[in-house]
Amino acid sequence: MEKKNDSNIDKRKLEQNQNVTKEYAVSYAMLAYNNLHPNGDVEKFALKMVEIIRAMKPKYAVKQADKLLK
Repeated sequence: MEKKNDSNIDKRKLEQNQNVTKEYAVSYAMLAYNNLHPNGDVEKFALKMVEIIRAMKPKYAVKQADKLLK
């Protein structure tokens, strides 16, 4: 097998995969919220969550989430 050169990686594909990951995160969060608050407004929650996710850098988000788990 040949080792791929990093400069040949299509950056659009990476961004597309990131968007799918964010979509999964929001989907799971919506399901969890709906389970915890069945009468709550899940649409408002999801829109706010997307706004917050877009504002954070991934490395920062991982560090903060790790702090919450400790």
